Amino acid sequence: RAAHDIESVGAIHADVTHGRALDLASRVADIALKAKNKRVREFGELLNAWDGAYLVDSVAATVFTAFWELWLRRVASVRFPESMLNLVAPRAGGVARRVLLHDAPGWFVKPVDIEKEVRETLVETLSWLRKKIGVRKSQWRWGRLHTVTFRHPMSNGGMLSEILDVGPFETSGGTGTVRAAGYAFGKPFEVTGLSTYRMVVDLADTAHALSTAAGGQSGHPGSAHYRTQSELWVADHYHPLLMDRADVEANLEHTLIVNP
Repeated sequence: RAAHDIESVGAIHADVTHGRALDLASRVADIALKAKNKRVREFGELLNAWDGAYLVDSVAATVFTAFWELWLRRVASVRFPESMLNLVAPRAGGVARRVLLHDAPGWFVKPVDIEKEVRETLVETLSWLRKKIGVRKSQWRWGRLHTVTFRHPMSNGGMLSEILDVGPFETSGGTGTVRAAGYAFGKPFEVTGLSTYRMVVDLADTAHALSTAAGGQSGHPGSAHYRTQSELWVADHYHPLLMDRADVEANLEHTLIVNP
């Protein structure tokens, strides 16, 4: 666009379309649709109809992500031992893409059928999804798996967690989307890293910016504002970030007077 405003920049912050998915999902779908395995062909149908958006109701996002994680490991295992795969595989995206697109003929020691490798990875994906998540596709919704919990440093997994932690919430986005919400593969697909603060400023009117923090305005769990910004964060909404004293005073909830 020639020009942007606060609303359009906020919409960019909320962009959940993944460039890798746009680049590669159709390639994986074409291979899957030629498989003998009916469930793998169903993967192909899902990916073929997918626009690459990591929305909470997307099943294709879960299928593609599981495939990609397993494909990374398969490609990395050609040159690295099993003991190093957890370290190497997450960094193998460039070569994994080239192999998938038949653009890395020298990666394998001997010629291989790439489409056969992809189909075998898709079968592995099906097995992984069934084992780790469940047998029904309705269980594979991205939002059901991709949840975020804002954990307090003193959270202990018990009663303190119930009081201090905020969430879990279903959330869109993922690793590599503008709307950053990175996940753990081993604990599918719980959010482990995210954009902790979002701010949009019109430099022609800096006194009326917008922002959201992953948390709340108050650090006190008994406060009504302990969780409110987390709810804004999940919904991709903002609150006014007022800078002029007159605007701040006009929106005060309370005034605390401290005498010397």
